[in-house]
Amino acid sequence: MPVGVRKDPIAIAKCKIVGINGNQVKLVTGPKIPYHRGYVNVAAQTDIALDEFEFSFDQTGAVIPDENPNYGAACWQLPDPPDTRWYFGDSYTPGLRYNDMKVRSGAAGAVSTRLAYTWFIADDGAGGARQVTNSTHLVVTCENWVKTAADASNAAMRGDLDGVLFFYGPESGPSAGYNYSDVDLAQTPYSFRMPVDGNGGYITAHGDYNDGTQTLVLGCAQDMVWGLKSGNPNGPEDPDQWDDDFPTNGLFDDQGELYSYDFTGQFCPDVEGAMMLFFYTASPPETLAPNAQQVVLGQIASGNLASLAADDNNAERMCRFILPNRSSPFVVTNLTYTTSKTTLTSVSFKVKAKMSLIGQFAIKLGLKDQTQSNVFDVVLPETSIGTAYTVFTGNASGNLQKYRGSGGAMVGQISVRNTGPVPGSGNWCTDFEYAQLTVGGS
Repeated sequence: MPVGVRKDPIAIAKCKIVGINGNQVKLVTGPKIPYHRGYVNVAAQTDIALDEFEFSFDQTGAVIPDENPNYGAACWQLPDPPDTRWYFGDSYTPGLRYNDMKVRSGAAGAVSTRLAYTWFIADDGAGGARQVTNSTHLVVTCENWVKTAADASNAAMRGDLDGVLFFYGPESGPSAGYNYSDVDLAQTPYSFRMPVDGNGGYITAHGDYNDGTQTLVLGCAQDMVWGLKSGNPNGPEDPDQWDDDFPTNGLFDDQGELYSYDFTGQFCPDVEGAMMLFFYTASPPETLAPNAQQVVLGQIASGNLASLAADDNNAERMCRFILPNRSSPFVVTNLTYTTSKTTLTSVSFKVKAKMSLIGQFAIKLGLKDQTQSNVFDVVLPETSIGTAYTVFTGNASGNLQKYRGSGGAMVGQISVRNTGPVPGSGNWCTDFEYAQLTVGGS
């Protein structure tokens, strides 16, 4: 199987597919601007939106095809190098390829200014050499993933967003190894938009571009294929992919060009597709102070809501008041927060607290399920609390969106309970130095 050779485009241009004429894709393009390898720099995006490429960063921060141990077991073993990838032989020359993509949580609707892709220049169909005058790669992101031939051939039904052409000048085939590019668009006017709901598709193709007619002549190359292993957060993917290859004419003529890429038990990874990698810039998490407090059990003896905002030696003390029964918590308080995030990727409830007297006590943290009337999911089960300040942290898991209510409202619950003997006298009180909610997402 071929291994990767990095190449960089010499120029780029914004584009949109506007028509098909035989094996020629008619495009409307923006200005062609030079591209320089130096555009990949320390400031380049490194947060993954879609990884159907599998890579590592080299010492300069550039992408290299690789096996990611966080995704699962390696597909290739020595003597095969880890950048080995699958293809359909030296003579295969599909046109457009249209694959589904499910971007990672937080990347829905994001702007990507960095991507990586592959291509393999084919032979002439009979084992001989092929010459490509203006070797050019096309990438388009799509709002939708559709699975009927008529819809897949229709830019409006695919929900095509603006694409980019990447120009390489003359190339010859068959390639000694497959080619790949790691392109940083941050210092250019061009970018890619990820599907607004996180689920869509992408089109990729390689051809010979005619500047005069603004057409991409298909049928000279193929993308390499790879897939999502079980540990890849982008999964699972649809096992099908559209390949314009029977004939290569810029259209998906019938359902026969919708191919299953489920190779379970035959190849690794199990489910594959045209290689593609998009990055984005993840929004940093926000740490929130409560803006409202409801005392369910106990009473506030000193301090107030503002005392819970920060670690500033200004604690709120809550003490036992009315105890419904011996096993009941003596403090229960609900704290309301407001997040600016609409898509949540992490939620952490952090409380710094201590008891006022020696004894056996436990603290528990919860988050309100906003889809139900009065249900709090436990994010930190009962944990012993003593007379020295300790930071207690509860991390939410599973469906995080249920914790975000109307207008971004989120509610955390703190409860403190006596769990055993209390040798001293005096009221049971808990000092809360702060109670903060940290929310990640976009």
